[in-house]
Order: sequence, then C-alpha cells, then structure tokens
Amino acid sequence: MSRSTGERWLGPLLFVGLLPLVWFFFEQEGRTDGFAQLHQYGFTPDGRNWAQLLPPDEGRLYLSMLVLLPVALATGVWASTSRVTTRVLALLRRRENAIMVGAAGLAMLLALAMSHLTLDRTPITDDEGAYLFHARVVAGGELAHPSEREPDRFFYNAVFIINDGKMISQYPVGHPVMLAAGVLLGDPWLVPALLCGLVTLLLGLSSRELFGPGCGSGTALCCAASPFLVASSGTLLAHVTCLFWLALFLYAALRATRLPGRPGWMVLAAVAFGCAVITRPVSSVMVGAPLWLIPLWRARPLERRRLLALLFVGVGGVMLSLQLALNQYCNGDPFRAAYFNYWLEHGQWRNPFGFGEFILDIVHTPAIAWGNQLHNAVRLNAWLLGWPLSLMLPLWAVLSCRHRRRPAVVLLVAACLPLVLYFFFFWPGVADVGPVLYTESLAGWLILCGAAFGTGSLARRRFVVGLFVAATLLSAVTFHRIQLRSLGEVAEQASRVPDLVEQRLAEDGVVEPVLVFCHFLEFPEVQHSWVLGHPPPWPDLRDDVLYVTSSNPQENRSFARRKHPQRVPYKLYRDARGELILTPLERAP
Repeated sequence: MSRSTGERWLGPLLFVGLLPLVWFFFEQEGRTDGFAQLHQYGFTPDGRNWAQLLPPDEGRLYLSMLVLLPVALATGVWASTSRVTTRVLALLRRRENAIMVGAAGLAMLLALAMSHLTLDRTPITDDEGAYLFHARVVAGGELAHPSEREPDRFFYNAVFIINDGKMISQYPVGHPVMLAAGVLLGDPWLVPALLCGLVTLLLGLSSRELFGPGCGSGTALCCAASPFLVASSGTLLAHVTCLFWLALFLYAALRATRLPGRPGWMVLAAVAFGCAVITRPVSSVMVGAPLWLIPLWRARPLERRRLLALLFVGVGGVMLSLQLALNQYCNGDPFRAAYFNYWLEHGQWRNPFGFGEFILDIVHTPAIAWGNQLHNAVRLNAWLLGWPLSLMLPLWAVLSCRHRRRPAVVLLVAACLPLVLYFFFFWPGVADVGPVLYTESLAGWLILCGAAFGTGSLARRRFVVGLFVAATLLSAVTFHRIQLRSLGEVAEQASRVPDLVEQRLAEDGVVEPVLVFCHFLEFPEVQHSWVLGHPPPWPDLRDDVLYVTSSNPQENRSFARRKHPQRVPYKLYRDARGELILTPLERAP
C-alpha cells in the first residue's frame, strides 16, 4: 500500500474506530439524568454564591464532551487528504459573498428561534428588565421619564430602576436606544437578532480584509455555529449591541486604510466606537483600544495615518461630549453614570473592581477571582463553538498566520484583555448563555476562527474544514440540545410570577386592571432563574397588571385607594413553605 493510499485510509479507520465514544457521551448523559441542574442559583449551604462556582453537572457536561473530540479530529485527518475538501475550500473563496450573506441570515434566524421559541420572549436576567423599561421610555420620545417622588417602598419596579424625579435604568442609554425600535414594532427581541446577523456579516468582511479570501466565509460560518453569539442574541442584554458597534468600528477603520481610501470611513469608525462606549464603556474600551492598532499599522503613508488619527480623535471627542451631555440630562452630573447614582442613593456604592465585600453578600478575594476566571475560561472554551476545545481553532490560526502575524496577535490580545480586566471585577456574570462578560471579545475570537480556514498549507486548511464540520454536527446533537433544554427551563422559571398571576386572575374571573403588591423576591431556597423581581412596567403605567413594592397592610390599602382606585388590589407573597401565593389584598396577611 502506497503512502498516499495509507493516508487516505487512516482517517476513515480512525473515524469508525472512535464512534463508540459518541455512545459513551449519551450513556453518560443518561447516568446524570441529562445533566440536570446545569446552572444553579442562590447560595450554597456554606454561604457561597452559585454564580462564583461551576455547578457539578455543568463540569460533567464539558468533561463528557471531551470524548467526542477525537472523532472530530479523525474526521479532520480524513478531510486533510480528501479532494472533496479542496473543492469546499475553493467554494469558500469563489462564493464568499453569498456564503457570508447566507450565514448572516442563518445567524439571525437562529437568534430569533432562541428568543421566540426557546426563551419565549422572556427576560432571564433582571438586567433585561431594566433595559426593556428604558427602551420603552425612549420609544415614548424621552431619555428619562418624569416621576413623582413616591416613597421607595411603593416604587413600581425592582431594584434596577432609579426614581429621583426621573425614571431610567441604571445602565448606559446606548442599548435602550437600539431596543426602542423593537418596542415601536411590538417586539424588542427583533433588534438583537438583527444585530446578530449584522455582526456575522461585519466580522466576516473584516476577516477577509485582514487575512484574505476564504477567511470571511469561514468567520461567518463560525458566527452562525457559535452558541455563545446566538444565545446572547436571544436575550435583551446589551453585549451583542456593543459587539455590533465594535464590529462596525473595525470594518470601517479597515476600509479607511485602503489606498485609495475615503476619510468618511474613519468618521464612521469613530462614531461606531463612540456608540460602543455609550453602550458598554469598560468592555468596549478593553476590546476596541487594541483593535485601533491594526488600521494604524495598515495606513500608508505617514501623512494619511495622521489624518485618519486626527479624524478619529476629533469625532471621538464629539461622541465623548454626547456621553457627558447624556449623563448631565439623566443623572444631573456629567461625570456620574446612572449606575453610580443608584448605588449611592442606596448607600451601597463602592468601586466594583477590587477585593472585599460587595452587594448580595458577595465576598471577592484573589483566590475567588482565579476561580471565577477559570470557570469563565472553561465556559468560553465550550460556548465559543459548542466544542470541548473551541479555543483550539483561533490559537491554530495565530500560529498559521506567518505573513499576517501582527493583526492576528492584536486580535488575540483584544480577545484576552477582558479576561485580565474582569479578574478584578467582583461579579463573574450569569452563565446561562455563556460567560456573558466576555461577549465583546468575540470580535477577536470569531475572526481568528475564520482565519484558520484561509491561512496555512492546503493540508492544514483541509483539516480545519473537516474538523469544523464534524465538531459542529456533533455539538448540534450534544451541547446545543442540552443547553437549549436548560435555557428553556430557565425561561420557564423566569416567567413563573407573571404566569402565576395570570392563572389566578383567570380563576377569579378578574378582567379589570390589577395592582399587585409584592416584595423584592429574594433568593428562595431553590431557585432556577436569575430574575429576582417582577416584570418591568410601561413608563405611563398602562400595564394590565402593575406591580408595586408591598409595605404594611394599612399603607398598601391607602396607596391603592389614592393612586390606583380603578385597579383591583392583590398581594403576592411566599408562605411558610416558600410557595408563591396570590390573594386579594383584603385577605392578605
């Protein structure tokens, strides 16, 4: 048998020989009851917050997925000697524009399926409720809604809304402004799904611009296959909006450095970067600042480089002035964000970066910080592409980019900087849709994933295609399926309060508007969602069911009579067993 014939038979033999490992994964899934309780909430018996820990079943899932990697690697070895893979590589180059557009459309549809089918348009974090409330304010033509100075105990929403003569969320206004378009259309979840498609297209275009033909289509396919990007885009969190602005900034800056180029692209880049800062300031600076080095190096000659830098700084100054003006209007101080305002008002503000005691009884130490980062790195390694070693592909690309090593290293630095920064952040983030604090780093990771499709020798690129196809198909029936079930359960728990209220009102035959008194829902003994409070109201309080914070019975009745006499008053509370009970206010304890 010749050497070439032996190489061709090596891949199929490895693939068939390793198929029992797939059976092992499903057998392990049966033993663990489908990796139940993948994500846990609340506190452990020794007082640790589950957000700072890796739940056992989540760890078992990632370890079990490792047995599938040899099957994907065997397929890659098989593909490295296949002529079919050569044709695929040629197609990725020849039909690159069509593939990028198709992948962008697929990513958008997958994000819509995530938000409308799996999550059932249910916020699974309190942050989403805050963003949704502020988006409704913006959709009404305001940046902050005027509010009466009611006592805090009767404020209309959970902790994420500020009431200081104005009603806004505690987060920057950039994301609510984007969501407002969806509010006007009657479906805010349309916006992040559309942005997911645009991110896919922009990252693909940037990848082709940086690393050559074939890399753009590879990046776009990796975006559509990324459960991290798709799942994040199924929520109302601000991370994908910030990622979109960073992707637009990078592509516009790259276009500005072309010869001949147009300075207008650099103006667009500066505006996009400013919008990213207005959306998520810290993350956008950590990821965006290193990316600026790429167009700076590419610009030729020196005079053109100076012109582009001046344009960027000038327009960036205008965007900074806009941010200061927004702070002044919403918070009464150009140098104070709403986040500071809220926590200062509640006497709990301290710098969130550092070590010590924080809100929700969280204690942050260097040892805990290392643990948080380790857990998030493990999650990133799985969630990036749904493989057990997803980070292998971008690191492979960095090593393969011999002639374009500089932009590859910059992208790697931009992707890793948030990991360094958030080492000092007290909060590790909610893990339901992946390590959300690092969503913006996808601008670096996914471009590098795509670069692996178009750089290196022909055999290497064939291997990457085979590995990608096999690993993506395996993740579809393992990781994606399990995570979709987990997210569906989280959404079901997050909608528990409004579902219970709707069911009880239907049983009572109540058709009038309702006022529901309830306490801020602290962590129960068994919790399966990060939604601690109740749904956010419309700023004009048009809700059929309006939630307010409960006080003593006499004050509750007085408030209901004075402020909302047309509404039927109810009280929502937990009984001694921890069960949620909804009862008419007159009969409430």
